[in-house]
Amino acid sequence: MLARLPALTIQPTLEYDAKAHRLAGPSLASVVAAAGVAAAAPVVLHLRAIDGYSVAVSLADANRWRMIVATTLDGVPMSIGGLGPLWAVYDADRIAEFKDLPLKERFAACPWALYFIEVKTA
Repeated sequence: MLARLPALTIQPTLEYDAKAHRLAGPSLASVVAAAGVAAAAPVVLHLRAIDGYSVAVSLADANRWRMIVATTLDGVPMSIGGLGPLWAVYDADRIAEFKDLPLKERFAACPWALYFIEVKTA
């Protein structure tokens, strides 16, 4: 299903090596829209990672931050054991509220190894 959605590409500086990397995948908004969630719905997305990490992001923030569900890193599919297989992520370098934070603080709302998205009414 994800491969059928239009892919976006972002190029944030990542904390693990302080270098810019290309991440590509569909927008998080298009993923939840494919599941039947209206674009302007007042909902919160609970994003869960394989390791148990979980974060709540409003759909409005996901849209404003242009979050994607990355499936590739530098053109290569992400695998389990690294950042994949999926990563809900934004381009922190280009978002005013994140760009000046230390690298280790920029991606708190971006669970790597994403496996589950729960949609709840705000």
